Amino acid sequence: MVTDQLPEEVRAFLAAYVGSIEELTVLMALIDVDARWWDAGTMAAHSGTTPGDARRILEAYASRNLLDIRISDDVRYRLRPGTPELEEAVHRVAAIYRTSPRTLFQWAAGRAHRSVNDFSDAFRWRRR
Repeated sequence: MVTDQLPEEVRAFLAAYVGSIEELTVLMALIDVDARWWDAGTMAAHSGTTPGDARRILEAYASRNLLDIRISDDVRYRLRPGTPELEEAVHRVAAIYRTSPRTLFQWAAGRAHRSVNDFSDAFRWRRR
């Protein structure tokens, strides 16, 4: 599988921080322009998500120490990993994104597929 080519530390970061293609899309936008301050509406327009989903994702990343927050007329976010380890992990993901974005999106799609299967499996009748 192509995603097996991802280094273990990148897979670990993605597993901990990215749960969907939408979350990966937002992270990639943050990485593309790391000095930019984003509000939920601007991120939604850029990433193709809804403003509510964009805000939820941005807040989740902020709560996980990946973003700076600035409050003005709206809440704005920008990429600013809070530890050297997080910064290094983001740089590793960014390097793969720039050379092989498809690999990252295949990983996220596979994760989403596994999540749907896990959810549906919870409703299966099992014989005892």
